[in-house]
Amino acid sequence: FKSPTAIAFVNAAGKIVVSRGAARKIVPAPGTDLALSHDGKKLLFTRSDSKMGSDRTIVLYDFDTGRSSDLIHGTVREAFWSPDDARIAYLQSEDQKWRVVSALLSSPGNASPLYNGTVESLDGWIDAHSLLADDAQMLYWIGDDRPQQTVPLKDIYGDTFRISDSDSIRVNPVNPDLLLVSARYSAPPAGAPAEAAAVFLYEIKAKRRVTLTPPEQAASHGEWSRDGIQVFYTRRVSSTSSVIYRVFWDGSGVRRYQEGSDCVVGQ
Repeated sequence: FKSPTAIAFVNAAGKIVVSRGAARKIVPAPGTDLALSHDGKKLLFTRSDSKMGSDRTIVLYDFDTGRSSDLIHGTVREAFWSPDDARIAYLQSEDQKWRVVSALLSSPGNASPLYNGTVESLDGWIDAHSLLADDAQMLYWIGDDRPQQTVPLKDIYGDTFRISDSDSIRVNPVNPDLLLVSARYSAPPAGAPAEAAAVFLYEIKAKRRVTLTPPEQAASHGEWSRDGIQVFYTRRVSSTSSVIYRVFWDGSGVRRYQEGSDCVVGQ
């Protein structure tokens, strides 16, 4: 395995940090829904433009220049890079329903719908032609404006975890049969806090579920490394403090990685 050479995360002060090699830069504007390009040079994030409303902007940050540019305004969120970094997919609200749209990075104003069905979360690209999304009941493999495959979320979560719109689901970059899910427990296990959460693996064909993180850790925001061997997740230490941990996909090698939260991997 190789340690990532480009990551982005949110530091203790709530600032977005982009790290490439030994160099680190702080993004001027705060935001959520971080997504690094595959070369680690560009970051997408969602900036809230109103305290009470839903107006947001998907922003592009360039590491080399240190500059940010607004790409898309409106009721939008959760932007992801395509495998070749030429396109982005994101959620856009229309008639109070979220739909999946896509645009070329070179012309973000010319977006086209990828799926007109209603979803609640976008979970990233599977390959150059399909994406993963979910609602309160189903997980969808979307391509050609239709679900190519569906799996009930109840099958994935079982009785151990509860379904929430704050969860994240990520496909392993080299094994599309393997999902990484971040969710809260239905009932806290022994030794766990009241709002206990974990990161677990789910094998689609075998229908097997394996929890990666210890029950005493409030774990969230699980993300794969690009090699599909490592998992990075956020452990909430207190109401004001979080730490990023790394673990291998087989549950070994758990170690403290970085102060902060919401880590995403580029290169």
